[in-house]
Amino acid sequence: MAVRPSILFFAIMMILNIISHASLDETSDYFNTSFLINYDQVTNKLIEDGFNEVNFKSPDEILLNGLFLDRPYATCNVILACGFYPGRKEGLAAFYHLLPENCNILMFDARGHGKSQGLFLSKLPFYGLHEYNDIIGSATFLKKHNNKPTIILGMCAGAYHTIRAIDQLQKHNKTKELNLIGLILDSSIVSLTETVRVPKDYFKHAILPGLLRKTFFPKENRRTIKQTFLYKACWLCTAPMLTAMEYFLWPCAILRNEAIDIRPICAQIEIPMFFIHAQNDAFVPFDLAKSCQDYATKYWWPAKSEHACIYLKHKHLYRDHLHDFVRQVLTS
Repeated sequence: MAVRPSILFFAIMMILNIISHASLDETSDYFNTSFLINYDQVTNKLIEDGFNEVNFKSPDEILLNGLFLDRPYATCNVILACGFYPGRKEGLAAFYHLLPENCNILMFDARGHGKSQGLFLSKLPFYGLHEYNDIIGSATFLKKHNNKPTIILGMCAGAYHTIRAIDQLQKHNKTKELNLIGLILDSSIVSLTETVRVPKDYFKHAILPGLLRKTFFPKENRRTIKQTFLYKACWLCTAPMLTAMEYFLWPCAILRNEAIDIRPICAQIEIPMFFIHAQNDAFVPFDLAKSCQDYATKYWWPAKSEHACIYLKHKHLYRDHLHDFVRQVLTS
């Protein structure tokens, strides 16, 4: 009796899933946050593991830089869209181990970050209006490279930009043309007006400790660094400036509220969506993500993690959920 192609495909997917589950290396440098902040080293290691440097343009002519893993046996593509800060592709390097081995992987620096062109700080009052073009540019690049189905995984602001990109593509009937079949939205910003305080909080609890660890305290964790005199002095100097910026950004966000709240958009998305959000997320309130639950094909709300760090805190569970969703959208 001949074996049906769909059964054979499902069997291959199951075998790849079992193999990758058994081979997850938790000691990999890609799960080491002290290593991940050394961007040049991470890039070099990714290239050693088969990634190639690529450049492509967004629809609004911003040149973006990325790394692309093109596997000969791949059955789909996955785009990794990074968050507000650091906005660097290297921070998502762990997905090399977390994604199924039948996936091509494209990761890229957001505009104004890393090796990508564009402005960031000077355009902060208008943040969120045009960044969705980066997602469209990456999907268009893959369409030109191959015709495989594509899944987009957006982290934090990257998830927000992903939803806006899909909204724009649906308006022009281009989601099928780009063969987009699934969205994974991790720690997503939902409304900029309700998360306008994020830059200040993120600088205080993540960016400043990270900078000091990289320069002065390479063996200390963030919690220990935040107890040092140097950290407290740096925060005392920068807090007034960040508070002023917060009050400046608030009215800018209010004026653009209808254009930058993605909750109404989520109800219109036709592509399967998988929402991931920690219930104790200190930067983007869990209630905002949960308000999109009814529109999700799949969701996972772990009780405890740090913002945009679920994939590092819960490696095995995260990988299992990823594999399940990828298999689901590929076989549906």
